[in-house]
Amino acid sequence: MKFQLLLRAGSALVALPLVSPFSFPSSFTSTPIDGSTTPIYRDARQRWPRQGEDKLAVITYCYDDHATQARLAPVMRKAIQIWYDELGGPASKASGHGLVFKEYGAPASKSPWCLQNGKLWTAESGIPMDAVRVHANDRAKAVSTVGYIEDDGAETGGRHEMRLDPHTAVEGAWVFAHELGHVLGLLHEHQRVDRENYVNFKCANVQGFHETQTVSFEQNPSEDANSICTNYSVAQRYGFDAMQYIPEDNHFQTDASPTFDFNSIMLYDSKTFAELRESCNAGSTDYCVLLKWTSPAKERLEYIDTNKVPSEGDVEFVKSFYNWQGRD
Repeated sequence: MKFQLLLRAGSALVALPLVSPFSFPSSFTSTPIDGSTTPIYRDARQRWPRQGEDKLAVITYCYDDHATQARLAPVMRKAIQIWYDELGGPASKASGHGLVFKEYGAPASKSPWCLQNGKLWTAESGIPMDAVRVHANDRAKAVSTVGYIEDDGAETGGRHEMRLDPHTAVEGAWVFAHELGHVLGLLHEHQRVDRENYVNFKCANVQGFHETQTVSFEQNPSEDANSICTNYSVAQRYGFDAMQYIPEDNHFQTDASPTFDFNSIMLYDSKTFAELRESCNAGSTDYCVLLKWTSPAKERLEYIDTNKVPSEGDVEFVKSFYNWQGRD
């Protein structure tokens, strides 16, 4: 599997060997309402810092307001539990990790919300300045920053965030769990620079493909017509969702495992971002966006199901990145 941390700029990544049903050639280079998700890139890949006697990596989060908490908290708690279940329980020597998710709880005299009088919190609020802002995004997409971002000197909090669509609760807490994976430092498995060895990306099936092609030609007639599918910056310029599949090699510094983790919660299923989503299924893949090769010879493509829990590789990464460093 593959891990990266990001931007409002660039990223780096760590990977561990994973189990694959067959050996592919190794390569070590350097969620609409349907569950599609988007990471927000920042400059550096870093672990969340340790604190306290047990050196725990505490990720504190706050909601914008009471209404946001009421809409998102039930699903967020389930998503956190999904991770704890796969990690073997909360942080402890027995579970082998030192990761803690903590909803901010304010003293009686303070507000617990990320927004204070309509503005992002300041240090005086008591909310940690590196807390994750959790707010609602009703645009049928989930968006998150990736990994820990160093203090940028801003007078307000909000450099870490999760924008979550309450309607994705229909799909299940796994959508939020995917986003938590980004917050921990994981990026999409299908954005490996060597992904062509493992999966087939059908860009023409991505929602908005034809409209984006038209706009691209009208605005930049000399531009390579395929660049909306192959160039991250071009796809990003037009807001085309193919950018969620294109390896952003100008920003990603990658240390990928020699095998592809088809079970990672960070891997999109076949119908994510599909224009004709309902026409994509295991029995009919013509309109799917992402399919997996069943062998290195690339003789047959297969439907990718939704991974709703972290894989062994995801867990291995977290336990390596946030290993238990506390008391025996």
